[in-house]
Amino acid sequence: MVSWLITSIDPHDDDHRFGLANLSLAFSALGWMSLAELTALRVAAVSAASFRPCGRRPISVT
Repeated sequence: MVSWLITSIDPHDDDHRFGLANLSLAFSALGWMSLAELTALRVAAVSAASFRPCGRRPISVT
């Protein structure tokens, strides 16, 4: 399974996203990706609005 975790959007170009690409080949790549190219792959997408962490502990502790 391949996953793209998008963390930010280029404010000058709405097509470019930055994040982590987990290619399931024993490595991951951090960098820019094109939303148009991801859309052309017809992959399932989960938006930040529907993401719900399932861990038992908070991500950060203050």
